[in-house]
Amino acid sequence: GVQLGKGVTLGDGIMLGKWVTLGDRVKLGNCIKLGNCVTLGDEVKLGNEVTLGDEVKLGNRVTLGDWVKLGNRVTLGDWVKLGDGVSIVSGSVPVVYITGKWPMHPYAPGQVRLGCFRGSYQELFDRTDAQWEGKGYNSSERGYVLEILRFFTSIERRVFAV
Repeated sequence: GVQLGKGVTLGDGIMLGKWVTLGDRVKLGNCIKLGNCVTLGDEVKLGNEVTLGDEVKLGNRVTLGDWVKLGNRVTLGDWVKLGDGVSIVSGSVPVVYITGKWPMHPYAPGQVRLGCFRGSYQELFDRTDAQWEGKGYNSSERGYVLEILRFFTSIERRVFAV
């Protein structure tokens, strides 16, 4: 069955799969779909129209924006924040684990900002320091984002190689 922690807040139009566990003080927006065996840690916040596939695991204090989609078996560590429209598809990587190891945010050590980007990875690799700063990223955040992009680029080469 479904296990709800203390102080859970649910919006309208919530669909919960089997064996879902919600930690304490979880806040779910409207039109949320959680697959089977989903586990949300304490103080997780989901925006509106979020879809989580089967066996998704979110650590404590994770925040997902509106229209976020996570495929099956995606795992996010504590303090991760994904912006509106981010999608992590299960088919390309069996397990994606993004953890807050690097201090990125002055009020939440280890919090990571990832947003939705439409364009080629090379466009991001070619950005100057001033362009990154203009988008609101400091040097630590820029390094982390580029590290993630290098990881995804290496996976694409292996997964989609002909």
